Amino acid sequence: MRNQARNRRRADCRVRAGPSQLAPPPSPEVLEAALDQLGNPHALEAKLAQAITARDAVVDEINALIRSAANTDFNPDAFEADHARLEADYQHHLDTVESLEKQLHELEAKRAAITAFHQYRSENPAISYTPEAWRALVDHATIHPDGTIAIAFNDG
Repeated sequence: MRNQARNRRRADCRVRAGPSQLAPPPSPEVLEAALDQLGNPHALEAKLAQAITARDAVVDEINALIRSAANTDFNPDAFEADHARLEADYQHHLDTVESLEKQLHELEAKRAAITAFHQYRSENPAISYTPEAWRALVDHATIHPDGTIAIAFNDG
């Protein structure tokens, strides 16, 4: 009974709303704002370059440790301790590099999807609004108390 009443209210809302009006094709400013909201890939690329440099520096330290052990008398306990410390540093930097690469790949994929949608929408204005088209692009939208709307896009 409750579901029937709710469905009637939904149907009443749809009838009262009338046919949906189509939005004009998005402007380049809208695309730029959406891409800005996602984030700057150049900042991630810079962080990635720093992480790669740090990782490579640890590799150089490991190689230097091995060379010094081969050329001089060494304390095995000190060597093992230094090697373990450097290996932990390397793993930390490797994890950072992999995480940043993943973030960069996801950001580039999202930017490409939004750009492709903008281009398609600019060249092919929508013939009619369909909820399926909205759900294919948007995961959810949140209306904040200050009146701003945050839209979370699907990654696929």
